[in-house]
Amino acid sequence: MARPGFFLGNDSSDQGAVVHIYLQWTSLVTGGIPTTLARASGITSVARTGVGLFTITFAEPWALKWLDFQFACQQVTYSASGACEANILTDNLMATTGVMTVNITNQAGAVVDPTTGDYVSFHFTMQTHAPGQ
Repeated sequence: MARPGFFLGNDSSDQGAVVHIYLQWTSLVTGGIPTTLARASGITSVARTGVGLFTITFAEPWALKWLDFQFACQQVTYSASGACEANILTDNLMATTGVMTVNITNQAGAVVDPTTGDYVSFHFTMQTHAPGQ
């Protein structure tokens, strides 16, 4: 059953059905996450748990795994020492609510927070079931 805000379709017989989940916000202060996210389809909450460390809670568990993860940070003023990459540290997607922890780094790989006014965007591609099911 399709849910509003989700694209549900069988992109490939090799992947099974996939769901695309988007998360976007503009940092109000360095490291700050606004109460209302610009876009958060399929996301229950986002919490900053340390410098550049964010725990993302999904609205429901995902039966198999994530297939793709994309991150972008449009900095107010470009700086190589600012946020420009993200890495998945842990995921527990099959829990009651799927949870993923990511860190955001600068060009040199040091963990940093997005700064005031930075536009942060995540795109997750999740596999909902095995091919042929």
